[in-house]
Amino acid sequence: MPERDIQLYLADILDSCNAGTEYVAGITFEDFCKERKTYSAVIREFEIIGEAVGKLPDELKQRRSDVEWQEE
Repeated sequence: MPERDIQLYLADILDSCNAGTEYVAGITFEDFCKERKTYSAVIREFEIIGEAVGKLPDELKQRRSDVEWQEE
């Protein structure tokens, strides 16, 4: 896998983390659970993160053993 592709996947992960954080800023957990649009948006960001992580090469995951990667 070319290094450029890896960088794009990592950027997707970072972007989705930032977006999810922005979506929940300033609201309580109870309000988050009640606000279907916000809840759905955060779930979608988690899906994007999961998809991007799944495309990262095993070599990268092995180099970053400090990250708890989920095994399939």
